[in-house]
Amino acid sequence: MPPVQEGAIFKLKSGAWAYRLPRDPITRRRRQEGGFKTKGEARRALDDAMLKLRLGHSYRPDMTFDELADEFFAQYVGVTERTRRTMREWLVAARAQFGDMPIERLDARMIAAWRATLRPAFGEKQLRALRQVLNYAVRVRLLDRNPVADVSNVKAPRAEIRPFESWSAVEAVADELAAPFRPIPVFAAGTGLRPEEWIALRVGDVNLAERVVTVRRVYSSGEWRDAPEKGKGARRRVPLRARVIEALAETGRLGPGKDPDALLFPARGSGPIDLHNFREREWRPALIAGGFFVEVKGDDGKVTNKATYTPYALRHTYAAWALAAGVNIYTLARRMGTSVKMIDETYGHFARDAEDYERDLMDAYDAKLDAEDEARSAVG
Repeated sequence: MPPVQEGAIFKLKSGAWAYRLPRDPITRRRRQEGGFKTKGEARRALDDAMLKLRLGHSYRPDMTFDELADEFFAQYVGVTERTRRTMREWLVAARAQFGDMPIERLDARMIAAWRATLRPAFGEKQLRALRQVLNYAVRVRLLDRNPVADVSNVKAPRAEIRPFESWSAVEAVADELAAPFRPIPVFAAGTGLRPEEWIALRVGDVNLAERVVTVRRVYSSGEWRDAPEKGKGARRRVPLRARVIEALAETGRLGPGKDPDALLFPARGSGPIDLHNFREREWRPALIAGGFFVEVKGDDGKVTNKATYTPYALRHTYAAWALAAGVNIYTLARRMGTSVKMIDETYGHFARDAEDYERDLMDAYDAKLDAEDEARSAVG
């Protein structure tokens, strides 16, 4: 174990300054070095020597942040290429600011000043990416401590969650889609699956007898990946309401004799849907035809048409309606493959619509208890 005591600074008879390191646990000796002109110079030398003691052979005071980032990505395995690409994008600003700087010179004040210059919409994620790389440096003993730990990272304001207002609105979009894609809006709004989850579904993932669909894998940016057992996007079973089963019947892909390994929602022809192409070639025209666009005037006075809903809005719709129907957030978190915290932070305000429903449930239960109590009294 490295020494835990602090070193000492003292003045020599010559007038120069020196430092003394903690006692070595094996030799029991205390190494000393002197000849420093000022106390501050001796303090800086002692701090450097103490850091070297704590970090051992990993100590590299001249390692730049760019070198650290490259080493981080060399060991950043077990993630999708999309995740690696996203991480690189979030690190662009940090590498531009600190790339040539030795990592031991990074401090909280410097990082906080940089954080204050970042755009609110991106700053939170950019600082989180920096923290992740510096956490790696601490883990492999290139740094003694992560300076980002002392920097406040205010969360960016959440974009407004806009769920569909009714099934008729969802079905209006579905009616404008081409036949292969028509069941998707009703299915996604009725199950809450992410686009990369419903794109990856196979026929065998749907159990009509039990009225459930099982999420087993995802497809994103050309990559297939198995859903994890726990955590975000976990493997899970989601109940199918009657409206969803009716929509699935339109696909003609379910039932006896159908290939269980076939995609439930294939692209035109075959193969998995490319989400980008789906948004531009199928979803956007359907919104335009259904009248789900609004005019937006920019700062320059230019008016553009903006879609009111994205494909992900179907997942928001499922969450908002589930909470309004009285589904508790614990059950909803399991169904959506996410955390209770995320449900509460993102959709909690929709739960207010369920208060009347909750009161009705509790009043009905109280009445049931009273009726049972009266029945027991009558018998007695």
